[in-house]
Amino acid sequence: MESLSERTSTGYQQIHDGIIHLVDSARTETVRSVNALMTATYWEIGRRIVEFEQGGEARAAYGAQLISDYQRI
Repeated sequence: MESLSERTSTGYQQIHDGIIHLVDSARTETVRSVNALMTATYWEIGRRIVEFEQGGEARAAYGAQLISDYQRI
C-alpha cells in the first residue's frame, strides 16, 4: 500500500508535469500566432510597396530596364 507521503509526492509531480505541459503548449501556440501575424504583416508591407512602385501598372517601369540590362550581360 502506498503511503500518504508517496501518494502526495506523486500527486504533486503529476500536477507539476501537467502545468509544465500547459505552459509549453501555450508558448508553442504563441510562437505560431506571432509568426503568422508577422508573415501577414510583411506580406502586406511588400504588397503596398509594389503597388506604390508600379503606380497602378501591371509591372513597374524599372523592370523593363532591368531586362534590357541583363540581356547585354
